[in-house]
Amino acid sequence: MREQDKWLTAFVCLGKLYEFQRTPFGMRNAGQTFVRAMQSILQPLKELADSYVDDSVVHSNTWRYHLSHVEEFLKTMRNEGITLNLKKCRFAQHTVKFCGEIIGSGIRRPDPEKLAAIHEMREPETKKQLRMILGFFSYFRKYINAFADKAKVLTDLTAKRVPQNIKSL
Repeated sequence: MREQDKWLTAFVCLGKLYEFQRTPFGMRNAGQTFVRAMQSILQPLKELADSYVDDSVVHSNTWRYHLSHVEEFLKTMRNEGITLNLKKCRFAQHTVKFCGEIIGSGIRRPDPEKLAAIHEMREPETKKQLRMILGFFSYFRKYINAFADKAKVLTDLTAKRVPQNIKSL
């Protein structure tokens, strides 16, 4: 937290005034602020590191590169004042699940569990349900050639001129 903003977090307890030294996640916009900060911090490392909320992953094609990538990531975190919880860190993994994908050993692919969920989906009956399904599919668009063309038929069903109940169409 910036020094000039600490006064905004002040509170009184037992007659004494306290200020947060770090942004507490319970404050409004703290989560969004942290996500934006992590995106900015990791921008120079975008080819070797990803972040989603408070989870980060370092990925490499070879073990030799991976060691230098992890070192670069850790130096960046230290320089930015980001504290990592070692109990939550896992190092030297061949593959990891991260945001619906399996990443590792130079490969990035959809998580089979997420793909299995597609087979268990019920046919949407409302436009709201259809939008949710399109959002799910869209998350994996990088794995689907010509996704927009294939999804157009479904996307057209979300238009205003189409009734809310699409099951009857």
